[in-house]
Amino acid sequence: MKENANRQYRQIVKYTGYFGGVQGLNILAALVRNKVVAVLLGPIGLGLISLYNTAVKLIGDTTNLGIPVSSVRYLSECQEEQDRCRMVATVRLWSLLTVALGAVVCCVLVPFFRLFYFSTEMRFAEFLWLVPELAINARTANSTPLPMAPAITNATPRRTIPPPAEMA
Repeated sequence: MKENANRQYRQIVKYTGYFGGVQGLNILAALVRNKVVAVLLGPIGLGLISLYNTAVKLIGDTTNLGIPVSSVRYLSECQEEQDRCRMVATVRLWSLLTVALGAVVCCVLVPFFRLFYFSTEMRFAEFLWLVPELAINARTANSTPLPMAPAITNATPRRTIPPPAEMA
């Protein structure tokens, strides 16, 4: 029993380390990207990148439907391999649907964003270039819990808590 618990804790620490390492790489990539943009485009270019990233984050957070957070819960409830595979397939399907929804919303909101950010009719094409970035961000964000699915579902089963009447 003790050996099984140690193995489970090692798995949890290992997958947490993977997740933390990926987040560290994302931070490092963002630092390098911002430095290159600042050197190549100057402060105005860095401001534009910030505005575009804000638009992508707004649309992405609005259209992802909470899948990155809620899929962890549902994956942890899967006890059998067949249920887990079905849940992973469902998460991937909904992930693709939210990517399509985000792309449509981005295309629809381009006129509003360009007027809100720049008060001009120009910069239509720049906002359309946000659609692939939005799709990539949504796909990776929605797929984050999927590699952790084996570690989550192999955890110890939940204990049921007796009702208060039985505890007394």
